[in-house]
Amino acid sequence: MKLAELSQQQKQLLQQYKERGGVIDLVAMELEEQPYDDYDTHWQAAILALDAIAQDIDEDFQTILESPENQHHNRDDFFQLTYDVSKFVGNIISLEQFLGSSFNVSSRKLLVRGQSKRHVNDLFWVGDAEIPENIVGECGFYEPDSFGLADAFLSPPYGITGSSLELNTLFLEIAEHFFASFTDAGQIYSWSDDCSNYFDAGKEWWGTLFCTYFCRPDSTLVVVMASTTD
Repeated sequence: MKLAELSQQQKQLLQQYKERGGVIDLVAMELEEQPYDDYDTHWQAAILALDAIAQDIDEDFQTILESPENQHHNRDDFFQLTYDVSKFVGNIISLEQFLGSSFNVSSRKLLVRGQSKRHVNDLFWVGDAEIPENIVGECGFYEPDSFGLADAFLSPPYGITGSSLELNTLFLEIAEHFFASFTDAGQIYSWSDDCSNYFDAGKEWWGTLFCTYFCRPDSTLVVVMASTTD
């Protein structure tokens, strides 16, 4: 197993998402041998993904240390990602649990906050008219058991920019290029967030996400991680 080489389209989609304020990390793994959709393979992918994120963090801070104003600092003065292999515990979850409460698989629509002043605290399916009979619910904190990929996609601490239709299009494009549009998912595991300090920030209030998703059409494992605070 090794890090997959992302296509130009995948890189552009992740860049667009980050520029809009997104906070999810997606790490794709290429299975070099016969792909096994089992616990050990998902476990290995989860560890390798954290290694990849740790390397990215180190490179970012190395760049910071090279600036003149930080010459008196060293790498130990900044955050370093660590993890405990013994605390990696995964459980199989359904596609619906993976996606969370803010995406309808059948209609391919996100559940978004109203845009008009009258309905700014109400939730609607993308494209529906903002009228009382179309209200799905009210904005609020997500229950831990219902917080999934779509919820994390839509609700970074400082908000995400773009119209509802633009965000729905971006989400579907990411789904297509990383998850084969969720049409043929293998096993999906949710992992404990006690295994790494990467997840400490999200535990404060926003939430955490740590899942591995086997994409059968591409024979790849995609690791989904998110943890942040304001």
